[in-house]
Amino acid sequence: MFEYDFCLTSDGRLACIHDWETYGEAGGEASSQEQWLASKMSGRYTTMMLEDLMDQMLVNRDFFVVTDTKSFELTDEEIAYQFQLLYDTAVEKDPELVDRFIPQIYSDEMYDIIMAVYPWNSVIYTAYATKETGDQIVGFAEEHDNINVITCPTDDKRFDDITKDWIHMLGKKLYTHTVNTYSKMVDYAGSGIDGFYTDFLLPSDAEVYEQYKNTSYGEEALASVVE
Repeated sequence: MFEYDFCLTSDGRLACIHDWETYGEAGGEASSQEQWLASKMSGRYTTMMLEDLMDQMLVNRDFFVVTDTKSFELTDEEIAYQFQLLYDTAVEKDPELVDRFIPQIYSDEMYDIIMAVYPWNSVIYTAYATKETGDQIVGFAEEHDNINVITCPTDDKRFDDITKDWIHMLGKKLYTHTVNTYSKMVDYAGSGIDGFYTDFLLPSDAEVYEQYKNTSYGEEALASVVE
C-alpha cells in the first residue's frame, strides 16, 4: 500500500507530484502533462502521470494506492474534478482498479464531495489539515462505515488513550506519520497505533515486531533489534 501525491497539471490531468512549488520547473506554476513527462524530477527521477501509476497497478495486482491530493487547498469543484478524473481514468483502464484506490479526506465536507463521485469502499480521514477535535473526527468516522482508518501526525495531542480506545472499539484503526526508524515504530505501536506512513521501513520490519511483542522476552528481544 503506497501513498501518492497528486496535483493537477495546467491542462487538467493528474500528475504524481507533491507540489509544483518545490518540484516543478515553472516557478511554482503547474506544468502541462507534456512538460512534466519531458522533465526529470531532481534531475534524475522519471516523472509519472496517474495513467502511468495505473499501468503499474495492472502489472502488480496487490498494489493499493492511498491518495494525497492536497484537497484542503482546493475548491469543492476542483476536488470533485480530481476524483471524477481518477474514477473515469481507472474505469477506462480497468474497472477493477477503482477499488484499489483509497481516498484520503481532510474534512467532513470532502467526504460528501468524493462520495458523490463514487461510493468508495474504503476511506482514510487524515487529521493534519483540520481543526476538528479528536472526538469530532472519530464521531464522524463512526457515522460512516467506509472510513476504516484515521491518520494523525505523531505529535497530535487530540488522540489520547481514551480516543484511541474509542477508535478500536468501533473496529477502526489509527495510523500515524511519518515514522522512519524501527525504534520509533516500536514506541508508537506499543502506544496503540495500528499502522505507519514511512519513507523507508518495510513490511518485514513490522513482522519482526509482531513476532516478538507477545513473547515473554518480547521487550528484551525488541530492544536488541532496535539496537
